[in-house]
This record gives sequence, C-alpha cells and structure tokens, in this order.
Amino acid sequence: MKNTETSGGTRYSEGKPSGWWYAPLKGLEYVVRVAESGGEKYAPFDWQSGQSYSTLLDCAMRHIIEVIHLGVWAKDKETGHLHLAHAVWNLLCLLTFMAVGREELDDTTVWRGVTADDSQKVRELLYSVRID
Repeated sequence: MKNTETSGGTRYSEGKPSGWWYAPLKGLEYVVRVAESGGEKYAPFDWQSGQSYSTLLDCAMRHIIEVIHLGVWAKDKETGHLHLAHAVWNLLCLLTFMAVGREELDDTTVWRGVTADDSQKVRELLYSVRID
C-alpha cells in the first residue's frame, strides 16, 4: 500500500473517491428537506426498498418540466419544496441504485433496440404476466 497523505500522517486512500471537499454540498440542503418530507409521508428509508428506474426518471422529469415552465424557484404545491430539489432527489436515488448494482430495478435499458414484434416478449419478461 502507498501512503497518500502528504502532510506527515499515514493514509492509504489510493484509488478511493476523493474531492468531496469541493462538491457543491450546500445545495443538498434543499434535497434533504425533500428527503425529510418523503420520510414523513412514507417512511425514512422506504426508498431503499427500491423503485424502478423509469419511475425515478418520470418523477424527476415531471419536476424538471415544472422548473422549465415556472423557473428555478418554483415550489411543489404538496410539499412546499423546490421542484428542482425533488428532481435531484429522484436522480440521486437512481444514481445510488446504479452505484450499488440494483440492476433488477432497471426497466429502461431492456427496451433499447426492441421492435414492436418483440415487445410482448419483453413485457412478459419484465412483468411475468401475459398481456393480451
């Protein structure tokens, strides 16, 4: 192991994520407010059970569309929080599921290159039910 610390101490951090100190963390305060509201409405860690990628993308896009129409300071009527923060929350959940390998939640990639003729097979694979 190589010592990556240059100020005297010892730290073996080679290959690990770094740069956290210059990330725009102040903006996450808005996202945390969304998380708190979600925790009260559902349960604090309910999101960890999983949501499909398409659900997270759809929710994020609905909030982004409100931002496009109403501006960056537009607030969600139900929660009173910024639409932009809601969008970021959904995208962070999606990125987290991707980072931890929750591929079973990915119901979007499977549709790439699927023709109308193949769509029935994909639906059966995704939903394990026959759609007539």
